[in-house]
This record gives sequence, structure tokens and C-alpha cells, in this order.
Amino acid sequence: MIIEELKYFTLSERLPTSIKNSRTVYLNRRRVLLKGFTDKGVYWGEASPLEFFSKESVNDIKIALGSSFNKLEVQTPTKENIVSLLNHFEKLPSLKFAIEQILVSALLDNKTTVEFLPSEINGTIKTSALIPTTLKEDFFKLFYSLVNQGIKRVKIKIGLDNFTQDVNLIKQLNKICEQKEVLLRLDVNGKWSLQEATKRLKAFAGLPIEYVEQPVSNIDEIIALAEESPIPIAADESIYDLSNIQKLLESRVQYFVVKPMILGGLFETLNLNKKIKSGNKRLILSSAFEGPIGFSYLLLISSVLNNNEYHGLPFSLGKNNTEFFPFKFQQGNIYFTLNNYFHLQKNFAVSNA
Repeated sequence: MIIEELKYFTLSERLPTSIKNSRTVYLNRRRVLLKGFTDKGVYWGEASPLEFFSKESVNDIKIALGSSFNKLEVQTPTKENIVSLLNHFEKLPSLKFAIEQILVSALLDNKTTVEFLPSEINGTIKTSALIPTTLKEDFFKLFYSLVNQGIKRVKIKIGLDNFTQDVNLIKQLNKICEQKEVLLRLDVNGKWSLQEATKRLKAFAGLPIEYVEQPVSNIDEIIALAEESPIPIAADESIYDLSNIQKLLESRVQYFVVKPMILGGLFETLNLNKKIKSGNKRLILSSAFEGPIGFSYLLLISSVLNNNEYHGLPFSLGKNNTEFFPFKFQQGNIYFTLNNYFHLQKNFAVSNA
């Protein structure tokens, strides 16, 4: 299999709603779309590094793609050969994600048998919703709308303004969460100190919370906090330094929230999941606010992973201003089929592509 030519297109798109965390407010997303011309057909991949989280920037990707391009060739499509090729992009995980997407799409579209992909990649993906804290007056309206649609997990970013308001907000959701069997995921984005987190997590004891994500920024503090927290702890940002993984696996941190765009794609996610499962931990996939092409690959990764978790894949963000988006969303689930995946691949277009 050969990628004979790569064309790239840089886009800046407005998100359907602003997303605020402890570091910034995301209003727009810059992304690089790759159009790969292979000996088996033409396929799209997306590279969308996330500011403040990714190692690389859009400009880094453009520089890498602007240098002389040599054909990318895999003589025999084994896992080892493909991983060896992708390792050339180790320092640019989002570009690795995009090129992997092109390669995997070509293999699946041509029904090439490979040992790392199941014969059936169709499935029902359970999802969680994200409610931005910027929707102050509309927060409860949106929350009730989501749970009435069948959403069972809702992620809320806290730690941005007033902690007392955060606690009161969660307490107000307690009754509806019990009625609808909904659990909350609280994301702090490393905003608290260890002392603050130790004290504040006690205020959430007994409330319908599945986990608190990245309450502190330092890995040693996360591990120390997990030892005594009344609420399960999830790691996010600290996962992408691979030297941290073993420490986290040996700790009482129970959840690993993984963004494949930042980690580097399907293979990296499957390798990490193997380690997480061996430690009786749980992996949750999360979006980095990808566009339709990247989001569709997240759905494919989720279907291959098939770990029966509620993944952080907000449907509205994946659809993001695209009229043609073939996946069905109902009762909190996204229904993925390879037919729909390739329908998007073959009908997707950008201007001047």
C-alpha cells in the first residue's frame, strides 16, 4: 500500500458553542485536513492539535508537510509495518493520527485482512454530553433537554469561578440525576492545588458523580489525592507524558480520559488500553473538538475499542456545521457503521480540494 501524494488544507472553523476551561476559551478550531492519494483510492485524514494540550501546533504540521514529500509505502500491511511507518511522525501526534486514518481507511475500504482490526466494525457508541459553563442562564434548560434525550453521563467543567456556586449547582442536579439514572463527570483541568482539592472533593461526597477529572495538574499530586478522595479520580492531561503512565497505573487513579488526537491515533489508544485493562482501570475516549473527518475516526476507534464505556464524543461538535454527516444519534447513542464512515469519506469536500 502506497500513499503517493498528500494534499493539505488549513481550515479555521467556529465551534457550535464556546468551550471554556481553566486555561482558555475555545471559540474556533484550526485544523489541517489531509487528502491522501493512495494506490487503493483517495482518503481523508484530520490533524487538529489542541492549543495548550498538544505538543505540536498547526504551523508545525504545515512545516512538516511543506518539506519534500516522499511516498509512504507499506510493503505488507501488518501491524508492525504500519506502526513502523507511523513512528516517523512520533513528535507530531495529530499528524500521525491523520496519516493513520488514511492508511486504515484504505485497508478497510479494500477489505484487506489485518490482524489488528476486527472483521466487524459497526456498533452502538454510548456517549456523554458536555455542557459549557458559559451557558449560565441556559444551563438547566440544556441539562434537562439532554437527559430527556437519554444521555446518562454529563460532563461539567468546574473550578473556573466560584466553588460555592459549583457545589450548589451539582446539588440542584441531584434529584433529576437520581430520577433519570444520570451520573456527572466534573472536569477541573488542573485548576486546584492539592490542599484545595483535598478539601473541596469532600463537599461532593454522596452526590451523583462518576469521577472528577484532573483536579490538580501535578501527577504526584493526582496520585496522592486519589489515595484519600471520596470521589473517583480521572487523569487526563498527565496521560500524554508516557513516563507518567506506569505511575498512574500503580496508583488509585481509576479512570484515564484519552484524546486519540493528542495521543496519536488508533494504535496508541489500543496499546494504552491494554495497559489500563491489565491494571483494572477504565479508559474513556474524549474529543479534542475535531471536525467531521477526525470525529468519524474517533467513532471508528471507539468501535474497535468496544469497551462499553460512555465516551466523551459530543455529537454536535463532531457534526460542526457540516450538512452531510451520515451518523445517527438517538437516546444518547451514536450508531456507527463502516458504510456511513465511507459515505462521509467519499462525499466530503473542502473548497479547492
